[in-house]
Amino acid sequence: MKYLARLDAPTPWSQRVMPRLRNFARGGGQVTSMAGIGEGGLIAAIRLDTEPEWQAGTLCRELASMERIVTARVMLINLAQTSIQTREKSMRSKDGAFAGLLLI
Repeated sequence: MKYLARLDAPTPWSQRVMPRLRNFARGGGQVTSMAGIGEGGLIAAIRLDTEPEWQAGTLCRELASMERIVTARVMLINLAQTSIQTREKSMRSKDGAFAGLLLI
């Protein structure tokens, strides 16, 4: 089942849980820059409220070159697609929006 169809047909568990969530934010988009390889034991997800004006590729390379950092990624959200109203989204109130993520 495609993702959008899944959001329009929430499971019974989702129907119970979604109305209880507050300050919920979900976004779909693409990875625009990444550097480094490997898997780490921790992740720092930094929410970007606006599309970055800095060079994402340069930042990812600089971060990935640091000791104890194995990879860095910048992901930008497709706000038009993320804003599509779905049945699951209608179960929550005050959903948040964001422009992207920096994952370290």
